[in-house]
Order: sequence, then C-alpha cells, then structure tokens
Amino acid sequence: MRTRVAASVFALLLSCRSAGPDTNSTSIEAPAEVAFGRCPVGESVQRTLGVTNNSLHPVSVTFGSPAFFVVRSQKPLEISAAGFVDVEVEFRPTAAGSRSEVLSLDAEGVRLTTVLIAEGIEACSGEDSCSRQVFSAVEQQCVAVTSPDGEACTGRCVTAGSCIGGRCYGAATQCDDGDFCTVDACGSAGECFHQPRICPADNACQVGSCDSTAGRCTSLPVADGVACGPSDCSTAHVCVAGACVVRNRPGVDVDIDCRYVDLSVGPQNACGVTRRGQVRCWGFGETITAAGVLSSLEYMGPATVFAGAAGFERVSADRICAWGLDGGRCGSTAAIPAGHPALADVVAVDGTSLVTRGGQLIAFDIQWWPTGRVLIDGGVVDGVGDPYRGVAVKSDGTVWAWGGGSGTPTSPAQVQGPTEAVSIPVRGTLLDRDGGLWRHDSPTRYERVAHAGVSSAAFWGARLCFVRDGAPECLPSAALPWSHVAKLGAHQDLICALLTDGTIECLGSNQNRLLSVVGLYLAPRCYWMGVSCGACR
Repeated sequence: MRTRVAASVFALLLSCRSAGPDTNSTSIEAPAEVAFGRCPVGESVQRTLGVTNNSLHPVSVTFGSPAFFVVRSQKPLEISAAGFVDVEVEFRPTAAGSRSEVLSLDAEGVRLTTVLIAEGIEACSGEDSCSRQVFSAVEQQCVAVTSPDGEACTGRCVTAGSCIGGRCYGAATQCDDGDFCTVDACGSAGECFHQPRICPADNACQVGSCDSTAGRCTSLPVADGVACGPSDCSTAHVCVAGACVVRNRPGVDVDIDCRYVDLSVGPQNACGVTRRGQVRCWGFGETITAAGVLSSLEYMGPATVFAGAAGFERVSADRICAWGLDGGRCGSTAAIPAGHPALADVVAVDGTSLVTRGGQLIAFDIQWWPTGRVLIDGGVVDGVGDPYRGVAVKSDGTVWAWGGGSGTPTSPAQVQGPTEAVSIPVRGTLLDRDGGLWRHDSPTRYERVAHAGVSSAAFWGARLCFVRDGAPECLPSAALPWSHVAKLGAHQDLICALLTDGTIECLGSNQNRLLSVVGLYLAPRCYWMGVSCGACR
C-alpha cells in the first residue's frame, strides 16, 4: 500500500494534497508498513523503503530516528522531479522480542509515516567441527548446515579428523592409563577420566574387589556375623568366612521363647505373648522393641495384649500399662494417671476401657489422656469400648451397648441378646456359655451367627472371622490357610492366627510392616496374599 500526500505552497490552499498540475506543490509517496520478519540477536536484516516524488520539482526528504531501526541512506535524501528512490533500512536486534516503530518522512512541510515491524529471536546455537546452526531467511528459523565431506576437523576425543556426513571421524584420543582397575573415558571437552572399576560380588557375604597387579576382579569376605538372609525366632542367616550359613540364636529355647500363648493385632502393631511371658511386638516404626508400641512401655510377665495406638494392658497380676499419643505409663497404683481407678480395683482391661471390682465400666478417649468417663456405674463383668461406642455384659446376663456409627457419645442402653453372655471376644460380638457367637445387628438387638464351639473372633475388614472347634471361618466367606487355630487377631486388611502349636502366621496387606519382623527374636511365619513366604523380614 502506498500513501500520497501533497502540500501546497500557497497560503490560500487549504488541502494538503494537490489535485492539479501546480509546479510549486510538493507530493511524495511511501509504503504505510514495512515488515522485516525474524532476525537472530547479533545479526541484521535489511529492507528497502521506496519513496516516490510526484512533484514537478526536486524535493529533499529527511527521516526520523527510530530506536530499533537504522536508515542507511544519505540524509537529507534528494529526489528529482517525478523520481523514485529505494531507502535501505536495517534491523539489528540486541535482545529477543517483537519490535514495532513509526518512521517519519518529512519533505518541505509534508510528513509521511511508515510502520516498521520486526522480531528478534535468540541467536542460533549448537556448533561442532562439522556442522553449525545458521538462520534461514526463507524458513525463518535456525537450520543445521553440514561441512563438505573431507574437510579437515578436530572434535571431542578426535584428532586429525575429516568430516563425513556432518560428523568428525579420525584418530581417537588415547586415555588408557594401563590400569585394569580403572575405567578410562574421554570427556565432553576432550579430557580423560579414570573411574574406579566396580567389581561384582559372588554372594551376599562377599564384597567385590579389584586387583591391579593381577589385572582381574576378586571377592573378599565381609565380617563374620553380618546378616545375609531371613531370620526367625530360633535361627538366623549370617555370614561366616564369606559364606551365608544358618546358625541357632544363642540362649534361645525354641519351645519357650519362640512359641506364643496370646495374640493381638492393632492398626499399627501386632503383639504376641511367649510361653516365657515376654510380650513382643512388630509393625510400624523402627524404634519398636520388646517394650511394645512405645519404647517407654514396660512389658513384664503374662499379659492380656491389646495392640494399638492407645489402650491399657494388664501385664502381670499386679501391673497395668496404659498409653496414648502423649506417652505411656506402667507401674503400680502410683503410676496410674489421675482419675483412673486404683490398680487393686481393676478386674478387667480391654483396649481403652477398664472394669472395676465394683462393676463400673470406665471408658477413655483413644487419642489423649482425659480423666475417663464412667459409662455404667455398677454390675459390669466384662466390657470393651471408648466414650463413642462399645458393649458391656452385666452380672445378670444383660447386654448393654452405646454409640454405633455416629461418633457421638451416647448413654448405654440394654439391648436384646443372649441371656447367658459370658465374654466379649471383640467389639460388637459376644460369646455365650455354649460358645455361641452373637453379633451386634442393630442399636437394640444382637443376632446369633454361630451356635456353639466358638472360642475366638475378630473383624477382618468387613468380615467377621471366628474360630469354631479349632477351624477358622469368616462371614462373608473367605478361605484361610490354617487349621488348629487357638486365636485370631485382625485389623482392617490384615489377619493373624495363633496356632495350637504356639506359632503365629499372618496374611493380608503389609501396610505398616505388620508382616515384617521388628526386633531380634520375633519372626512369625507369614503369608503374602495367601502365598506362604516363610520367615519374612
């Protein structure tokens, strides 16, 4: 597009354009816009701006001074009558980015403007001895240009080379130091590197070693006693003279120290009581020891175990432990927190509830250490729960329950159930004198799910599993790989069985490492999704 502007030298003429053949009027013409395209930083691109003098006399044209463009022409520019001149304009970017400026042209009182548009891009990079990146004005981008085949070159790790197909080929830089125990290589700048050679070991009780004199890899034995495989309660895999062997644990009586009489499974830990009366726990946390869930706990003597993040334990005839998220306490009457009943008055402990000699059921919040809430003030012989949900059995055989799924503390109320309930094997279930299993079916009623012979029960996720005459069963049905079961323990997707021979086996998820061994002695056999894996670590 070209624009014509005419200026009259007569004072009475009001128009800036001349329509008639006036020899004294000035009229010039120039493009309204000039596009330069793209140009890399550090390079330049030129375009011509054609200026036409439509006047009948010569004119003198001057140009403005834009910031990003340079006019490469005589200043002022003389154009003959009815003449045409190409003006060279250059764009040389110093930084990437789009540029747009207005260039003014003045001729004897007449002004024209032309918009100059260009884009600066980053300089083309990437160059070696046989190729380089250049800017293509046609493609408006950086393109690779290769050197002719046969052209001399030197490249990374190459000397006295020649270009072939855009790459430099020649004699390789020599980095061999003559040592078998180093791996020699040429670096990106042509420098040599000599990394130590890594020699493989023959087995877990060997460490790889390199012999420079012999020029070969060898293996050396690790220290005796280093663990080299799975361990269990009675044996361990250890290194001796460079070989992995099985050795008996010193001072361990398998029939006493590696057999269990009680079992409990909680959300983070599982615990077992040995025939010697030791309580051993495994599961979440590297600091778990024979002391249990918290390292500050003291477990002594035969115990009724509750494995969880908070709760109570009777660890001997005259000793109770209690713990929560703020720590644990064990000991005699003086060690029981304020507001808890005296040790001598406690006749039953189960999780986060206590039953006193006077028949009170006192429940405690499972998270912290409150004073406790007396939910039933007499007549209780067994109970389990916290302030939000639970169940209790009174001496007259009546069953009382509170809470449910609401999570809001409620008062216990009598519900329909067995008239001769004698124990609560797990929260929400009852056992009668004949071993019949009753399950909490509604806020006001218990339903009998097994009629006789039940000795243990546990909730495995949404399943109620129980032991009837030594065989495990589940509702809904699930296949369990055990027989001769003395007791079940479960939490969410993990279930463990204490077998009649005193061993413990588990199956399910390994979340919180409940299938893993923590500590020196406890290593129950376990199953991973129903497949036996022996003594798991």
